[in-house]
Amino acid sequence: MENKKSRQLHMMAAFLAMEPINVLMSIARELGRGSITEEVQIFIHEQCINNRICRNYPPNQLYVKNFLKKIIAEAESQFIEVLDILYEQYAQYLTYCKVHLCKLGLNSILWIYSVPSSVDWMICCKW
Repeated sequence: MENKKSRQLHMMAAFLAMEPINVLMSIARELGRGSITEEVQIFIHEQCINNRICRNYPPNQLYVKNFLKKIIAEAESQFIEVLDILYEQYAQYLTYCKVHLCKLGLNSILWIYSVPSSVDWMICCKW
């Protein structure tokens, strides 16, 4: 039990410190004993993304979006049901990122699409 609490605190601290996503994924796997279980997903939702500190001092939107993307992809690849709230949060961050790009003056974007590689998003602009 103490070891689980220690890993949970480590996960929260790593998320708040914006550690690299692969570090968060490794800790999440440890919490779920190798899988992104429903219990791990609930913990990530309640204690990392929606905790009081993050509500008062929100982390970088792109960072959270990429973390949610990895969590969802890994759970799906293991045939584990993903919580609806994680899909909803991911959709909110996707919307935020697209609106934010337009506010930055990138209103000549032709399209944005996901590519299955180390590059998360590719933006094609008119020159």
